[in-house]
Amino acid sequence: MGYFDIKANCSICGKDLGLFTFRSRLQLADGWLCSSCIKNAGGFKKVTRKKDTKETILKKMQENNKKDIVQQKDEEFIKKEKPKPHIETFHCVGESFDNEDGINRQKRIKQITQHYKRDDFITKEFLYGGLSNKEIIEFYTSISEFDDIPFLGNIKEYNYQGERAFAIYLQDTDKKEYKVANIARKDIDRYINIIENKKVIRTGFLVDGGKTKYVGLNENGKDVVKTKNLDYGIRVIITYENLEK
Repeated sequence: MGYFDIKANCSICGKDLGLFTFRSRLQLADGWLCSSCIKNAGGFKKVTRKKDTKETILKKMQENNKKDIVQQKDEEFIKKEKPKPHIETFHCVGESFDNEDGINRQKRIKQITQHYKRDDFITKEFLYGGLSNKEIIEFYTSISEFDDIPFLGNIKEYNYQGERAFAIYLQDTDKKEYKVANIARKDIDRYINIIENKKVIRTGFLVDGGKTKYVGLNENGKDVVKTKNLDYGIRVIITYENLEK
């Protein structure tokens, strides 16, 4: 399948956002936004993560008297719509199973995430979506430690009781692979249809759960950020285009 390689570009200015620049980008409902365009749209208080779209951001830029940022862009990029790729999400199963070596997959996932932190593949400012405790309270949100951070991974097919099955492997920073989950049986036909009949652009591996921050109340009834530990989950996101007929 190939390894996860998010080469995101800002949906407004086209800036290459790279692989691990999460501090300087924000996810829209239909793309990504760089830090400059976030600022020109009014900042984090005006931009809603995963809800705003390219169209609503352009309107906010105009309302924020930032029309100059739009005028600097290539006319063809702004006006000519490119074919939009399709995105399919797979919530995996089996993350709590033991592997053949007797090691529980929850333990393996935790080890891999700690390797990324230990070796500075993921630095502190990228954790929890790059949000400070103040911002978490402001947005009144709950967010996991590795929210929307990509991990290297692979999907391998195997035979299970005479049927096609697919295992999810995550790779640590030493390039060792460990089985951490499976494509759910109910999703296998959907997955096969994509890999056999579509042009796969990228396959993403995300880790949900684990250490999670949320907003609670202290003894004085004031909003504060608290932390809880949840079971890890694996989410696979496949971006693809329809094959030309």
